[in-house]
Amino acid sequence: MNQQQIVDEIKRLIRGWTNRSDEQRILELLAMCEGPSLDMVLMQLNQRALIRNLHNRWRGAKYRSDLVQLLTVDRIHDLSLETRAEIVRGLQKGSTRRSLQIGIRNIILASTGEELRQLRNTINTSDSHRDLSRLIFVDVDDDDIRTEILDHIAAHQSPTDELKVLSDIDDTVFARLHDRRYPGKTRYPGVLAFFNVLDHAPDGQGEDGDLTFVTARPGLLTGLIAMWTRRTLRNAGIHQHTILTGSLFALRSHAEMAKRKLRNIRRYHQLFPEYGLVFVGDSGQGDVQVGREMVQELGEVVRGVFIHDVNETSLNQPKLHYEFGINYFDTYIAAAAAAWERGVISADQAVKVGNAAIADLEKLIAIPPKMREDRLAEHHADFATLRQLIAAPDTG
Repeated sequence: MNQQQIVDEIKRLIRGWTNRSDEQRILELLAMCEGPSLDMVLMQLNQRALIRNLHNRWRGAKYRSDLVQLLTVDRIHDLSLETRAEIVRGLQKGSTRRSLQIGIRNIILASTGEELRQLRNTINTSDSHRDLSRLIFVDVDDDDIRTEILDHIAAHQSPTDELKVLSDIDDTVFARLHDRRYPGKTRYPGVLAFFNVLDHAPDGQGEDGDLTFVTARPGLLTGLIAMWTRRTLRNAGIHQHTILTGSLFALRSHAEMAKRKLRNIRRYHQLFPEYGLVFVGDSGQGDVQVGREMVQELGEVVRGVFIHDVNETSLNQPKLHYEFGINYFDTYIAAAAAAWERGVISADQAVKVGNAAIADLEKLIAIPPKMREDRLAEHHADFATLRQLIAAPDTG
């Protein structure tokens, strides 16, 4: 049989209910694929359907276990990183029994160094709420297996100069709760450009997909809230990202919100220990506490904390918070200036944010004239300050 015939027959077999002979036939067809042809076949199959249509029977053959052994041990090195990530997603969806968790562990432990870094990022780039954090800390509920995975990641890091960008959403991406300087739900001018340059910092060559939102919004109802949030962000022009959600309990107070965010950030650092971290938040919901504790716990791993000042906190204790590694800003031009001073973006990238912020503001339609005038004055003033900062070293 040729490759396409194998694909077609397996698709036919997994389309409905499978019996013992069907499942044995599927395994035989996959075993027929030599070398990279197995990868080509698997790329055309729905991994969840493939895995769920093979069963371990109480008495008799253990076809699902045989499939997991084939894909995650015997033939793992014939598979591309993209296919391995798809198999992980197939193992993750639905009830993740221990036998499937072992398959997830096998795939992750089969990679080291740069390959392991790329695999983690590929798994993390999901179109749903099933990202790497959910995989390791929720779906893998066997403590021993989780520990094996995390120990392997810690022991086989691949050094990188890239950053993981962690950000709040409300009053950080959109004016939503406390900020009255913009109409409600306005996407802040320059925020997309700021995220973009941080994602590709410091040399502009970084890979896409290093933006993660850390929110107090609960991740209940099988990820429905997370999916709604993801759709809102995509509609705003933020496409490649992941979301670390909160809980209903965490909404009781700002302190509980901060506690939940910090737990998620600690976990995230365990998943990507080789990356520097940048945190972007606001002064209204405990993000200052999050930034302070990040700096205290993780030290030099935290390359910058940038807080959108929605209640003039910076007028009260600017020196104290700057010493904690926290920069306050009113516009994303000022945030870019602070990021440049900290060395996490280049001067050209900072100017790029400035130009984008002015352009975004000028395009805003639903904003009263006086509000527009005030915001333009604010942005132009911060842009002038940014240019002065960048020019200062050259003037001696």
